Amino acid sequence: MNNNSFLDFLNEEIPPILVGRDQLISSMFREIANGQVRAYEMSAASYMGSSALLEFISSMDHLFGQKKTLFPKSLTPKNYCPIYLDAAMALDDIPAADWLLEGALKSENLADFAEKGKYSPSGQSIRDLRNLLKRSRSAGLKTVFLIDHFDQKFTSLKPEESMNLRGLTNFASFVIATRKPLAKLNQYAYGSWFGSVTKRIKLDAIDENAKRELIGWCLANANNLTQKQGKALVPLYSKAIRIVGMIPSFILTASAEFCTLRENLPQIPSEVVETVLKDRLNTVFQPRFSYYLRHLEKDNKTSLANLLADNLNEKDYSRLIDLQQLGLLTTEGGLNPRFKPFSPLFEHYLSIEAPIGKHKIIVNGQFSALHSRILDLMLEQPNQPIGYDIFLQQIWGKPVDDKNLRLLRETMRGLKKKMTGKIKGEIITHRGAGYELKIDFEENL
Repeated sequence: MNNNSFLDFLNEEIPPILVGRDQLISSMFREIANGQVRAYEMSAASYMGSSALLEFISSMDHLFGQKKTLFPKSLTPKNYCPIYLDAAMALDDIPAADWLLEGALKSENLADFAEKGKYSPSGQSIRDLRNLLKRSRSAGLKTVFLIDHFDQKFTSLKPEESMNLRGLTNFASFVIATRKPLAKLNQYAYGSWFGSVTKRIKLDAIDENAKRELIGWCLANANNLTQKQGKALVPLYSKAIRIVGMIPSFILTASAEFCTLRENLPQIPSEVVETVLKDRLNTVFQPRFSYYLRHLEKDNKTSLANLLADNLNEKDYSRLIDLQQLGLLTTEGGLNPRFKPFSPLFEHYLSIEAPIGKHKIIVNGQFSALHSRILDLMLEQPNQPIGYDIFLQQIWGKPVDDKNLRLLRETMRGLKKKMTGKIKGEIITHRGAGYELKIDFEENL
């Protein structure tokens, strides 16, 4: 492995994200192979690993190339057809059936069952999609739609549209990753689509054993480390990495920072490395902690503030349990457990950050989920330019390239139109740089 390649290696290799989750994925696909469950709701907070899991199980090279396969023998590269779709990349005005059909037609495995030249986005998309999946299923092909960021596309799904989609679960399985549980988004519509076949998978933070396994994997694969060197680093690494909590993607990111630091500062005393690493991690994770706070409901933010002030009331406890399930809080103690933030790093951030996001009420309920997230981001830094890279990373988790920039521009054009009459403000385009929200909060009160 070349120098400075450890971070690239972590980004390219998805299997480590399975640490602590391998049994969950194995169980899910046994049920898919047997036709027991046709729809799965994988709900988790951001950075908990749901996107990485979907990407992993969409790649047959990863799945069937492992020595110890996670799949039952009845699933093979010939009869397994994954279709990965990212709802965050879908345009707001495209109907769900058109979007699903477009994704299905791009699958090589389904190509033999498609009627050439027949399909086009239209009111008949649901019929065409159903027929395509029906033919492939009759031939023994197990199609699995893997829909990431489901809540960003389908929050406004109409009941009649959902009813039309319901029959699809007879011919294909669905695994959807969503930040908010479906019942909280649009209970009737989702119930119509998936019916009673939905099984909920909760992605919690990994446990201590899985964390040690993940740490061992990171050290074993760090560039230019011999086994002896890696073993010598374990005590320092374990101590320093403890501050990021039990979220897999946080551990992997911190691992890359640690290994890069040791490579660049090989002669620096261990205690200095630990101090420098903490400073680096504060910088790295601050935008992620800010993301959490922007997307928490106001009541949950209030309960977080009460927890830090040691001023909890009865209503706070149920909210804190919800935050624990999201992986943002842990508990210690037995019969009367005490809540605390999931890592010292997050606890420090909460203590200096105002728990209640100001002016967020301006956008609630007036825009689509995608547009609301963009406005939330811009309201965090009003009246100043925000770079393209910030939008693409924090809203879509994508790099800056021509395709993603086109998506950003189209989305911003749509947002500018919808702002008319709703917010007394203006989005300014800084060509070649980013966008700025010009706004006077006094006028919007």
